Amino acid sequence: MTPATLKFQLSDWDDVKNILIPIRKSIFIEEQLVPAELEWDDWDNKAKHIIIIFNNAPIGCARLIFIDKIMRLERMAIIKSKRYRGFGTKLLFEIIRIAKNEKIDRICISAQIQAMFFYQKIGFISEGEIYNDAEIKHIKMTLFTR
Repeated sequence: MTPATLKFQLSDWDDVKNILIPIRKSIFIEEQLVPAELEWDDWDNKAKHIIIIFNNAPIGCARLIFIDKIMRLERMAIIKSKRYRGFGTKLLFEIIRIAKNEKIDRICISAQIQAMFFYQKIGFISEGEIYNDAEIKHIKMTLFTR
């Protein structure tokens, strides 16, 4: 029996878009009904992208945008068949590790309300009022890393 493997890959959009497009399309466009014109934007070209790979198969991703000492965490998702097994937490801890290595002061997210408790367990603090983005309720959240 071969032991399970878990890896992370941090890359530019051009290097991984063939992996990320199907993942994000299935989760955000097909599952959550986000309009395609809202899912794809120019930030993909400016961001770093992290992929979580389990047993040599990509199972999730996130988009990391670095602005001064702030990281914007966006488009974080795990494929449906691998949810509720700890992979999202492992991905988030890897993102936090990257932020600390890059001397980032805080990570900011626009969290879907359904994921708010997940982020709170890690230490994110909600800010402001709930708002709609792509017809999905969100709230701004921040994790201070230093």
